Amino acid sequence: MPVETYSTEGLTPLIHGLDELGLTTSRPTWTLQQNDASWFGLGDRALVKALDEAPTDACP
Repeated sequence: MPVETYSTEGLTPLIHGLDELGLTTSRPTWTLQQNDASWFGLGDRALVKALDEAPTDACP
């Protein structure tokens, strides 16, 4: 499911909403794609950290 957000503050409510619907797991896997770079990881904390550390120069 593609998700478009520009900050971790925008993603946190989405993650909580999916959890309330029973659509998340305790160790989620995720993928971020930005132009020619991709990040892969496990867990919601790692996702937030990757978003915080992702370069912003390629964002629209």
